[in-house]
Amino acid sequence: MARVAADSPLLISNDVLTGTMEQHLRGVLATLNPREAAIATAYLTPDGFAAIKDQIAAAEQVRILLGERPFLNRRGPSDRLGAPTDDDDLAGPGEAIDWYSFLEGDYPWLLLSHEERKALLAAGATDPASLEAFNLAAWDKVLALVTFLERPEVAMRRYLADKAGRVPEGQVLSHRTASSARLHAKAYLFRGDEGAFATVGSSNLTKGGLTNNIELNLASHDERLVTELEGWFDGKWDEGQECKAEFIRLLESCVLFGRRYTPWQVFIKALDAAYGRFLDLSLAAEVAGKLANFQQEAVSRCVALL
Repeated sequence: MARVAADSPLLISNDVLTGTMEQHLRGVLATLNPREAAIATAYLTPDGFAAIKDQIAAAEQVRILLGERPFLNRRGPSDRLGAPTDDDDLAGPGEAIDWYSFLEGDYPWLLLSHEERKALLAAGATDPASLEAFNLAAWDKVLALVTFLERPEVAMRRYLADKAGRVPEGQVLSHRTASSARLHAKAYLFRGDEGAFATVGSSNLTKGGLTNNIELNLASHDERLVTELEGWFDGKWDEGQECKAEFIRLLESCVLFGRRYTPWQVFIKALDAAYGRFLDLSLAAEVAGKLANFQQEAVSRCVALL
């Protein structure tokens, strides 16, 4: 791929005319041989990472700044990792079981902890019956990203603005933790043997952001511009809080565990089963007086469904 002229920013919008972010990043990084990489993205998925993992594998320093918690899809009580345009959701095994089969020993993995399930998958063919419950292709994707992130030269933070440094360990990626000032900017900054490169715009580090989504990004080799963007990144990095270990554990959990219910959800369900028939689902007079008849009927039906 031709080198971008220093004084001529290149437009990249994931189309036939301008090419995709994935194509440009791979082409540039193959010749740049980056020693340093700084990436700001709202979201990061294994499919997005896979697009550039080989090109940044030898980097001596990699900093990843997240704007949001990494899970784009929430379905019921579980988190499922992946963007709508990724190859698939990285889902775990089905945790719903037949109790008679469980008592017969047909679910040897069910009561295993996080670390024990990891060990089970690492053991591979030694227990093929247990492995049938897991999505091994999804686990391979997760493992590739985890292996990269666990390198000491790779750092990860979540942008939290004034909350940075004050959030308890293990809660940095909680959906309740987000700062009122969100990081929406996307930036890919690289320095290597053949100079520097930067691209800024709208593309997240997801498969869709790099290939399929309608995006708008500008790329440049201009040294002054790259230096200025590095200064911007450093400032936002200082307003982030370390979250690599938390990200890795959540990432693994998406494949190691399936749909689960919290003790609170089980408690509420038990109460409903025991006493739900005694609940008064009629509308209070104060509420009913403000609604038309068809609205009252709609609300009553919705309440009953809850």
